[in-house]
Amino acid sequence: MKMELMDGASPGSIYACHKTGGFSWIYSHNGFINFVKPRLLNPALLILDGHASHTKNLDAINLARQNHIIMICLPPQCTHRMQPLDVSFMKPLTTYYDSELQVWLRSLPGRVTTEFQIASIFAKAYLRAASLATAVNGFEKSGIWPVNRDIFQDWEFKAAETTDIQVASNEIQEQQMNSAMDLPSTSSSSNLDLGNREPLNKSWGPADISPFPVAHSERIKGKGRRK
Repeated sequence: MKMELMDGASPGSIYACHKTGGFSWIYSHNGFINFVKPRLLNPALLILDGHASHTKNLDAINLARQNHIIMICLPPQCTHRMQPLDVSFMKPLTTYYDSELQVWLRSLPGRVTTEFQIASIFAKAYLRAASLATAVNGFEKSGIWPVNRDIFQDWEFKAAETTDIQVASNEIQEQQMNSAMDLPSTSSSSNLDLGNREPLNKSWGPADISPFPVAHSERIKGKGRRK
């Protein structure tokens, strides 16, 4: 990794490269451990989303267990309301980053930003967004701390009602099965008055439902050749 990529980075920033192009959670956990310093009698709680890189990374899970870190994954499709970063931090960070980027472009007309300027621009935006009030509001609005089980209203769950399936109890299922068994059989032709109806085993096609229109023959008159 080129150290020029970290020019102007925030104090205490950690850096690493991964062969897949992503960032390894091992380095992130090591930074978290060195900052929080969890102990057996004072463990740390790490709240994550349900991404596979978090839930299926055995190295990161074992590292967390060995260092007294409790990992909790949020349910899917709810991080925009329950993850403190998404609730209070990411929006102002994006706004400040765009603002600092515009300042950089105006101060250096004719130039374009590359990966070597990202750290310094991001550091200025991060210092503006990462305030104590923003962190406190993120945990409060998500109901994590102080614990608020009633932070979400009933109308906020309306979108999930379309996927709710009411499962009948065993007694209702048994009653439905018994009622179905008591119905008279309809297989006998004596119970049905077919009359002049078509047999059921007849194959039907589009022409039976809506007949095709009959094309009328038209007389074509020949025209003589102009002289």
